[in-house]
Amino acid sequence: MIVLSWLQSESSRWKTFVANRVSEIQSVLPSEVWNHIRGKENPADCASRGILASELKSHSLWWAGPSWLCENNIDYSNHHPFCEDALREGRKKTTCAVGIVPLELSIIDKYSSFARLLRVVAWCFRFLHNAKSPSNKTKGFLTTLEIKCARNALVKIVQNQ
Repeated sequence: MIVLSWLQSESSRWKTFVANRVSEIQSVLPSEVWNHIRGKENPADCASRGILASELKSHSLWWAGPSWLCENNIDYSNHHPFCEDALREGRKKTTCAVGIVPLELSIIDKYSSFARLLRVVAWCFRFLHNAKSPSNKTKGFLTTLEIKCARNALVKIVQNQ
């Protein structure tokens, strides 16, 4: 009954494995073709219930199927229980994982040595100064004033975090 419920529903509502199988079956045969046969009337159930081979030779249900199968107008309304449990259990669950990616990596996180970080920031400030005023370029070693400005800038960055 569960599979019958799957076949008579939209395949996209099921988990991927079931949805792919249901979609494949539905593309070959429409859902109106599929119906339920009770276990006592189902020939396939005879073998699964352990019938002996000697009994199988004369078993009319195995060879001919249920008696109502030979009728011209078969009323499937009695043979069609709908399985609500199948609809609840097999539904697709959608999960959305959200990760936050920082847009910028702080310069503080790039260096493990504070002294080296100070020198890098001081060199960056010197580069900016020299780019802004090419006529007044600073050359040579870093000055204590440049390192002090770099330290102040790093303190401000940490305080803003």
